[in-house]
Amino acid sequence: MAVASGGQTTSEKTGSLHLVQTTGERSVRLNWVRVVNSKSMKRAKKLLFVGACGVYFRSFMQSDLDLLKEEFDVRLVKVCYGKRILKRTLMTHLSLISGIAWADVVFCWFANYEAFAAIALSQLFNRKTAVAVGGQDVTTIPELGYGLALRRRPHFYQKFALKKATKVLPDSRDAERGALGFLSNTAKVTLVYLGVDSEKFHPLGSKKDIVITEGEVTRSNLKRKGLETFVKSAAYLPDVEFVLIGRFIDTAIDYLRSIAPKNVRFTGFLAES
Repeated sequence: MAVASGGQTTSEKTGSLHLVQTTGERSVRLNWVRVVNSKSMKRAKKLLFVGACGVYFRSFMQSDLDLLKEEFDVRLVKVCYGKRILKRTLMTHLSLISGIAWADVVFCWFANYEAFAAIALSQLFNRKTAVAVGGQDVTTIPELGYGLALRRRPHFYQKFALKKATKVLPDSRDAERGALGFLSNTAKVTLVYLGVDSEKFHPLGSKKDIVITEGEVTRSNLKRKGLETFVKSAAYLPDVEFVLIGRFIDTAIDYLRSIAPKNVRFTGFLAES
């Protein structure tokens, strides 16, 4: 993969899918930029974006969706399922069937049930699929109880999505190693790093003595994302403010507050704007 700067693009052609990752000015909001069928580059592309339901449809997914809409004709299906919402579950799968029949290619975030359902149905329509991975779908930490591979049914969904997807797109070297551990066809794995908007996020004047980290405050993340270590480290720099940004999910915040020195601040959830 050749890298270009100054708002140009990075392009890699692999198999039947063509990936383009923007750099510089157009790294604006997107992690994965374009996934299209290379055999039909000259005609309008139709892409089905498959995401999670409700609060699980994260802001980075919305960012990807917004930029993909600038390049392609995009439809969105949020996969809602469960015994208590049988009607919505049925309607979700009908929407998936309709969307896949319409689309040229299907894009999913994370190798979980949403991707399993979309990729399984895509095979019936002979559609190309891409799944972006980078969390518990490709990472397993048994001592923390973290990872889809630790649970029987999610593990089945995970393996199916990874093995049957046309392209697997990890967002880091660690995620790439995790994905490769499930696959014999390594050629379909393409590492695509996360992007950052260098126009929006850049230094403004002199820096302040502040240490910031971000992450949902959960028991699992105390160790997995180092939130406990972050808070304890503040004691070694008493004149520097440490700020932990993230939604309080469980009682982990009570523990962190109990061990935090005075120079640690917990903001809770902050809107991106």
